[in-house]
Amino acid sequence: RDDFASIFDMGVPLDKSLEENSQVLLLYNRQNAMPKNQTLLNEGKLTGEIPIAKSALEATENCDFLNVVLTNVNAKRAQCIAIMGQYESFHIQKFMRLTEVVKEPLSRSNPLRLVSRGAQDNGRLSTKPPLKSHTLDYWRLLVPYLAKLPQVLERLDLVAKEVA
Repeated sequence: RDDFASIFDMGVPLDKSLEENSQVLLLYNRQNAMPKNQTLLNEGKLTGEIPIAKSALEATENCDFLNVVLTNVNAKRAQCIAIMGQYESFHIQKFMRLTEVVKEPLSRSNPLRLVSRGAQDNGRLSTKPPLKSHTLDYWRLLVPYLAKLPQVLERLDLVAKEVA
């Protein structure tokens, strides 16, 4: 994990590497995306275990694309991660066993349902949505900006043509 993070900048601060989050699992969609190291590939076939590459560079040497999902590996969570072929949206869908009722905790008796990214297992949201009054205040501030935008873009176009 540390080797992987040193090569690929995630763009966010990463948690400290601990025993429970010390590795990166790579899934390859094609044989030709896998590492060249045949010993590594055969090791997995012989033992039935997931082979461990010597380095992140070796593990990704034939990857033309690399999508990384950062997720909490909290040992208290019964968590599943599904990777499904589809048009790339770069959006993670979050499903939890919560009811529609806010503040009702997670329960295995509930079906998995799509929730917002701030949903927590206690049924609450990690952040409060803005109040309607705040939203209206921000819209009022945005109106003058949007009203002047066409004239500003017109002036910028003239400047861009002068320097071109």
